[in-house]
Amino acid sequence: MGKTKCLTTEVQGIDMNIIDTIESFRATITALEHIRNDSDGLEHQIQATMSVAEQNGVDPGDEYNRHHRQSKKARRIDDHPETAASLSLVEHYKKESIAVLDAQINAIKANMEAVTNILQSCDLASTTLPRPSRQYRIGTVLCYVSCVDATR
Repeated sequence: MGKTKCLTTEVQGIDMNIIDTIESFRATITALEHIRNDSDGLEHQIQATMSVAEQNGVDPGDEYNRHHRQSKKARRIDDHPETAASLSLVEHYKKESIAVLDAQINAIKANMEAVTNILQSCDLASTTLPRPSRQYRIGTVLCYVSCVDATR
């Protein structure tokens, strides 16, 4: 959450330009993908969270078992419901953490793609002739776009 909070604060800043925004998107995506792919790191984070809970008088195993009862399918659906997989506390929260990270990565990639598409349609690189410019507001990012002849 800290990585995406920093990105949100930076992108919503008044002095932010589009190129810096795209670089911030790329850096955040890389960092989140690294966290997602670091299986041991996620397990250590969950263990650290369990340790803090125990220091505050909460038994994580007891809480997990109370709120995450293993549901078994009915015999009419599954002939052997006793063979259903059960996830441990660490495995469960690791799976949930990966799902959250995947959602964040996909949302940031979608935003980056939208900004990139806007830039490509604007043709910001056209500086050959002085032409009148128009001002557009994209979220809180302000950019000036040179008017480009569509027939060339």
